Amino acid sequence: MKTIKMVFFDMDGTLIDSEYTYIYAWHELFKEYNIPIELVDILKWRGKSIHSINETINTFTNDMDATLNLRRLRDEIFYKKLINNQVELKPNALEILDFLDSKEIPYAIVTSTYKEKARCLLTHFNIMHRFKFIVYGDDVKDSKPAPDIYLKSLAISGYKKEEIVIFEDSENGIRAANNAGIDVIYVIDREKIDTSELRLTTIVNDFNEGIHYLSRYII
Repeated sequence: MKTIKMVFFDMDGTLIDSEYTYIYAWHELFKEYNIPIELVDILKWRGKSIHSINETINTFTNDMDATLNLRRLRDEIFYKKLINNQVELKPNALEILDFLDSKEIPYAIVTSTYKEKARCLLTHFNIMHRFKFIVYGDDVKDSKPAPDIYLKSLAISGYKKEEIVIFEDSENGIRAANNAGIDVIYVIDREKIDTSELRLTTIVNDFNEGIHYLSRYII
């Protein structure tokens, strides 16, 4: 039986209920500026890097300054919602961290979000200090679904692949875990993704179910 000795968490959409705030802010802006990017396409951006998303938007604007201005406006919408407490931790997020603490199991954040924004979010929710380490999107060249960020985190952890499990909510994040050869638990966000081509350890609806799963594999 697998023994879990460390846990990696994705951040946006997994620990923090922020992914759809980003998505609908983009959708609102694209409609306002008559940019023909549909909601179904924006949903596929989950887990991708800032650079990758900017390049996609730029194929429509053909103007990187305009693209960056859209991102600035998107961030203004997001931070306003964050300040107004319209962005929350995912259900039972603190409980799963408390559970891991009680079992003396270290955990880390591995996120495609760049350092400045991620630190702002983690500080807002007063949880940044809880993680053994954090690897950000700008710490690697190629973001999810490339395996780089998980392989870097694995090297930092000092553990073997088979001793680690990852919690992810997006297809790109799960593919990154698959490409790194590390077990991954899919935490369903608001809309369930197609997992037919993904390798999953298990699927959970929330972190309460995640705690029950982990309890079977932590000594």
